Amino acid sequence: MQSHHSTDVGLAADLETINGRFRSFMLERRYAECTTHRYQRMLVDYAHWLAVRGRQLTELQFKDVPHIVRYHSVGRCPTCREERRAGLNVWLQFIGRVRAVDTPPPWQGWLDDHLRFLADHKGHVAATLETHRLVVSGYLAWQFGRRSADWSRVSPRDIIAYTRALAAGGLRRTTLKSRLSSFRQFLRFLVIRGVGSPALVEAVPSVSTHGQSPARPTVLTEEQRRRLLRSFPRCTPVGRRNYAMTICMIDLGLRISEVVALRLDSVDEKEHLLTVPAVKTGRGRTLPLPRRVEAALVSYIQKGRPKSDCAQLFLSDPMRRGTALSVGAARQHVIRAFRQCGFPVSWGGVHRLRHTFASRLHSHGADLKQIADLLGHREIETTNLYAQVDVRDLRALVQPWPLAS
Repeated sequence: MQSHHSTDVGLAADLETINGRFRSFMLERRYAECTTHRYQRMLVDYAHWLAVRGRQLTELQFKDVPHIVRYHSVGRCPTCREERRAGLNVWLQFIGRVRAVDTPPPWQGWLDDHLRFLADHKGHVAATLETHRLVVSGYLAWQFGRRSADWSRVSPRDIIAYTRALAAGGLRRTTLKSRLSSFRQFLRFLVIRGVGSPALVEAVPSVSTHGQSPARPTVLTEEQRRRLLRSFPRCTPVGRRNYAMTICMIDLGLRISEVVALRLDSVDEKEHLLTVPAVKTGRGRTLPLPRRVEAALVSYIQKGRPKSDCAQLFLSDPMRRGTALSVGAARQHVIRAFRQCGFPVSWGGVHRLRHTFASRLHSHGADLKQIADLLGHREIETTNLYAQVDVRDLRALVQPWPLAS
């Protein structure tokens, strides 16, 4: 056990490093002064906590981060926990710690080849590829563990056993159907490669979802929509930015990832058009800019956007010196507005703004094909999940049954 003297010396050395070389390290990497100060205060707390336990902050390893964050984040919001985790990761970079790299399993090549095939020949984008990666890697780990993939020993009985294991996990039928679809695509890929039998594909059962419509988020009422847009103070740069992002989602139906991916040259004031980059479906689209949306974007560009060489339209707070805004940060700004408006606590995502846009269009007479084009959907069935129709609106379409003359 360390003596009090050695503990004090170690703590003093940690504090000196935090307030000296670590501070310079952050400022040299263009971290804002406020972020640097927050990270310093957080690390000082950790240094004292570790000193009581006879340890120094300079001894920290990547494996220690989850425990420390969990211990110090009781009662804190997810944003605070992530900020503490980010601060510790910056500290580990500063002291030269390198994250241990796990050795990939022997079957990793099959997964990589499959994802490359989906990207090159199916046109799947990053979000879809990540879903397939999770499904296929789960199966490969279940089937082979840490062994090499020997497809000659895989039988339809193995496929049935794996699907039963999935079904026993308590998944919704719609979720199970989606995962089995990804699994089935991988088995077809094996057939193309000449290592799998068509019998493996046929062994994957079909899941009936009749009577189980996918869960649809509650859309905003017209009064809630107006209240949300009024909640942003458009007299400040941050307020102008958050208002512009939100109106792009609720009046144009953009995904949060599409909003963040917008560039300065995406806004065409002369032609009143907005070019939406390809994010999820692999293809972009060009949308007409309503007057109010265009006014919000122009106001942010002229009066709220920090001067920066970054081509991204929406940037972080001015104190961050014009760095690109992340999807997570953009989402948190909108959810914070939800809380200010008194919306239900269960509203933890912003995709309901896209659903609100589709439902408003449908209620104003737009058909599903028009809505699909604006949302960037390839399938009308997908759009049908967004355009929620009030049963009371359908009663006006009901015609009396023609009587025989």
